Parts: sequence; C-alpha cells; structure tokens
Amino acid sequence: MLKWDSKYELGNDRIDAEHRIFLSLIVDFHDAAEQDTPKDKLLRIFKEICKYAEFHFLSEENIMIDHRYPEQEHHINSHAKLLAEANNKLQSGSISADDAFNFLFNWFAFHTSSEDKKLVGYIESGTDK
Repeated sequence: MLKWDSKYELGNDRIDAEHRIFLSLIVDFHDAAEQDTPKDKLLRIFKEICKYAEFHFLSEENIMIDHRYPEQEHHINSHAKLLAEANNKLQSGSISADDAFNFLFNWFAFHTSSEDKKLVGYIESGTDK
C-alpha cells in the first residue's frame, strides 16, 4: 500500500504538506483504478491531480522567488515539462490506468527526490540571506 512515509519529507513544512496531498491524490487514483472505476471518472481524478500539480508548482515557484533560488529557471522548466506531459496524456484519453499511475508516482518520486530536494537544501543553507 502506497502511503506517506518520512522518507518523502524534505524538511520544508509547506512543501512537505503539499507533497502529502499530492501523494494522497495519486493513491486515490490508484485505489479507484483497482476498484474498476469507470474510465471517465479515472480521467477526472487524473485531471484533478494535474490541477493540484499546477497549484503546487506555482506555490514552489513563489518560494523560489522569495529565496532567490539560482536554479529557478531550470526548476520551473521541469514543472512545465511535467505538466505538458500530463496534459498530453489527459488529452489523449487513451492512457491505461496502470500507465497513468506509474507516470504519476514516478513524477512524484523523481521530482521530489531530485529537484525539490535541491530547492529545500538551498533554502536550509541560508545562502539567500
């Protein structure tokens, strides 16, 4: 069972709280797929995750601005690429539930453990002060 684990925590209360919600939505998608939820409902849940990701990315980008994060442009570009890929999958309507779940979880795990970890490390270093 996929659930929040301390290994996903980065040490920034706001980002960690938003990541908890993001992972919860991914779990909701997985659970719905396991229960043979109709495809139109799965697509709506996928769309909800994309909308939440837009909010979360904007929130992170504001944090980057506040801390004058030097890798801001690269991080924002990675957000844009992820959203574009997710929206392409959503628009196609032909993605399987397993493929969608794998995409979402890999997105969460990779982006969090790489890009977001660097951002929080920068903030914690106090370099922006």
